[in-house]
Amino acid sequence: MSVGKRDLIASTVLLILLSTLLLSHIILAPAILVQDENNDAKVIERYKVMLKRKPREGSSFDRLYQFYLEGDGLIAMLLDYEAEAKADPDDAIKAWNKMTELDPQNIFARIELADLYREKELYKQAISQHEAIIEIKADDPYRICLSLREIGIIHEETGMFKEAQDSYDKALALTARGNWLRRDLQQRIIAIYAADANWTDLIAYYQEKLQKDANNTEILGLLAAAYIENEQLDEGIQTYKKGLELSPTDNSLRLNLVAALRNAEKLEDAALEYETITQQQPDNFGIYRELGKIYLELQNEEKARAVYQRMIDRDPTNASTFLTLAEIYTGHEWIEDAATAYQKAISLAPENLDFIEYYGEFYLRQGNSEKAIETWSLMVEADKNTAENYDRLARLLDSKKFKEKAIESSKKAVELMPDTYRF
Repeated sequence: MSVGKRDLIASTVLLILLSTLLLSHIILAPAILVQDENNDAKVIERYKVMLKRKPREGSSFDRLYQFYLEGDGLIAMLLDYEAEAKADPDDAIKAWNKMTELDPQNIFARIELADLYREKELYKQAISQHEAIIEIKADDPYRICLSLREIGIIHEETGMFKEAQDSYDKALALTARGNWLRRDLQQRIIAIYAADANWTDLIAYYQEKLQKDANNTEILGLLAAAYIENEQLDEGIQTYKKGLELSPTDNSLRLNLVAALRNAEKLEDAALEYETITQQQPDNFGIYRELGKIYLELQNEEKARAVYQRMIDRDPTNASTFLTLAEIYTGHEWIEDAATAYQKAISLAPENLDFIEYYGEFYLRQGNSEKAIETWSLMVEADKNTAENYDRLARLLDSKKFKEKAIESSKKAVELMPDTYRF
């Protein structure tokens, strides 16, 4: 058990003790409240000191007290994490069950119980604990969803996939679009069908949902993806387009449509969709990169270059833009354009040694070691002529197996700051 979990158990037990002590009119010594995070034995001993003060017979605390006397003790059983790791799970189940008797509203105890039951493959009992949590937390949709999700997972483990899906559906009805839990639940439902490649039934499942809400773009997107998986490309593409008619700015839908169009080798249509995204998100340079690739696949270099020029026009003084373009041009084997872009990036951010390093590596990949070393020497030119920069250059040259040049740079770093650097 982790330290965090152990502390949570201690806090839970302490909360119950405090509440029951108040009912029993017992004054708790301040020393007992002090919890030692690194020594559970001390914590237990402090509770034992408190337990020596016998409570009023029949009180709530008396029931806890009697339970402690009858066995090894609820608190010791729950806090002694080393023993718990070796103990029979049945003992832990008894302890947590007693906790729920003392505090029926304690969902932490019920979560622990559910996990223990699940480990012992007592699935009905595990589900009953989550059902109890759902009743207790009737006004907390998020907590309800978490328990419904756990119930669904248990059903999956026992091969009851219809019941699992029903549980996930109930949880989905309580979640908002975009929530991580909703995405997880959707993926779990998809996985149930995907296990047998049963895309036809998954399509029918989404179609049934659309009968109740024909304009649900989330379901339309999921239905389109199911069509694609079932190799019904045209149906998938048309469904994505229907979703975009209802929600033109849904970037996720449009990117999925682009992927479907590329898969169907409809590159011109894919380019049009990318152009739409560039209008909606003019600063999304990743889209420009992909759009340029498509134009090159269509053998239209002029349009590709025009797209890249739009990146420059958006922010002509941004060094990172030119670094991105240098990488793009290198990928297209436009070597001169790439070199020019690297130089522009360095001129806009002359103090950024990373850019100089990348530029040198560009030449090294071209097999031009001499030019690479010449480029890296810019790291120590003019006002960059510092011991720190020479040391960095030495380490870079050494990593690239240019030993003699690395030694020269290292000597220069020592010469400039002999108390800091060693050759």
